[in-house]
Amino acid sequence: MHSAADTPADQADTHQAAAFIARWQGVAASELSTAQSFTIELCQLLGVDKPISLYTTHHPPTSRI
Repeated sequence: MHSAADTPADQADTHQAAAFIARWQGVAASELSTAQSFTIELCQLLGVDKPISLYTTHHPPTSRI
């Protein structure tokens, strides 16, 4: 019988998950200061799109003369 991490892709996923946990485990910075980085890295780990910034979507930069 095969384990869940038999293929190279599964092993890479397991390694990436372990690295993510090690990186964020015991972070002393405030939740507010790390929320964006944590969310973006978690989305990358899960293979989903990162959240869209509503500020850049609804408030495009304007040029000042």
